[in-house]
Amino acid sequence: MKTRLFLARVMALAFVAGGIAASLPTEAMAANRTWTNLSTTTSGNKSKWGTTAQYSTNWSATANPTSLDTAVFTGAQGITQVNTIISNNTPVGQLTFGGTTAYTFQKNSTTGSLLISGNGGVPNLGIVNNSSAKQIFDAGVKLGASNVEFRSTGSGASALKFTALDVGTGRATVTNNAEIVGLAGTASGSYEAKGSGLQVINFAPSSMVGGLIVSGGNVTSDGDSSNTSLDVTGGNYVGGGIFKDVEVTSGNLDLSGLASMSTSSAGTGYKQSGSGVTKMDVGWDADNMVTFNSSVNVNTGGFTLGGGLSLDGAGLGTASFAPGTTWNLFQGTNFTSGSASPENNPSNFSQFALSNAADSPYNGKFTNVGPDWVGTASADGSFLVFQAATGNLVVVPEPSTIVFAGLGVAMSGWTMWKKRRLSRLLAAKAG
Repeated sequence: MKTRLFLARVMALAFVAGGIAASLPTEAMAANRTWTNLSTTTSGNKSKWGTTAQYSTNWSATANPTSLDTAVFTGAQGITQVNTIISNNTPVGQLTFGGTTAYTFQKNSTTGSLLISGNGGVPNLGIVNNSSAKQIFDAGVKLGASNVEFRSTGSGASALKFTALDVGTGRATVTNNAEIVGLAGTASGSYEAKGSGLQVINFAPSSMVGGLIVSGGNVTSDGDSSNTSLDVTGGNYVGGGIFKDVEVTSGNLDLSGLASMSTSSAGTGYKQSGSGVTKMDVGWDADNMVTFNSSVNVNTGGFTLGGGLSLDGAGLGTASFAPGTTWNLFQGTNFTSGSASPENNPSNFSQFALSNAADSPYNGKFTNVGPDWVGTASADGSFLVFQAATGNLVVVPEPSTIVFAGLGVAMSGWTMWKKRRLSRLLAAKAG
């Protein structure tokens, strides 16, 4: 009897649950909605995407995608471009692209944006470009969840372009090839570049994005965001700019092309550690008799040196330089006291190299000697030396490793001996 009652209750609950499920609109359940662009309900609704009923016939099953759905763009052979006009804050869970078609998502009149929440998976994918074409989002894209990834899986022309990407208080992760014309957000928002390929990132005016993280690929940026911290944990950041502060723990901060990296007055300075490498150009303008180089400038905070320093000496030329010739590599406040070492000792570096300088008499490996790094001798006996106390690369006449190792101690001892001798002379004269 009890068994019959139990089975009856189970069947009743199943019947009620089935009735509830049947009564829910299909849009409330996660689904794939394939773009057909076949709207015939009202003139002028083709190529439009919004939340109203007249746009729904542009989609399979005559249903607009919701924040739970995946909008599928399969692409058609022979079609080179489809312009899709969207209304403001149109929600969607995920967009996927296949085939060879390049889509451009335009604003509806003066407004328009896609609110992308991702598919709720791990990773939380918002856009997946599996096509061989670049997908262009001229309308704004905003995060509808705290962490959304945009991914282009192809190579070459396969990429994503955002005219405006607003991360808000969330985190946007962009994998492989991409271009961000205007990156915006808040102080708690961040952007991570990962994967491989090239990403070009430009900040929107007065952007308050809290962090730019480079964990893979090659990233270039206008870098003029004194509110944003730059964190290089892999890959390459290429170019200079102004950031709140800079940290390189792995990968490369590449200042090739005579770029300069500066930190703002709101930041904590420049830190390099682990397997991080900073690359700089050093050269000589023989016509104007002046040096030129990349540089790191810190306005507040300090420096912590570590990892590697790589100098590209392709512009040094073939001649030796006069003693005292100087390249200012590290400049700003607290270069010495801001270091992890009391003397800002560059032995914190794991490597120091001068490359692309085969024609220069200074070509060769630098050796760590005391607080300095000393290069090979030129024919005239001069050396290139990176000085820890100043952050400069300097031409020094006729040093030897023994002289360099003992110079600081010798000068200190000579100064103390001179002071003691003067004290004795004054005491004898007074007596």
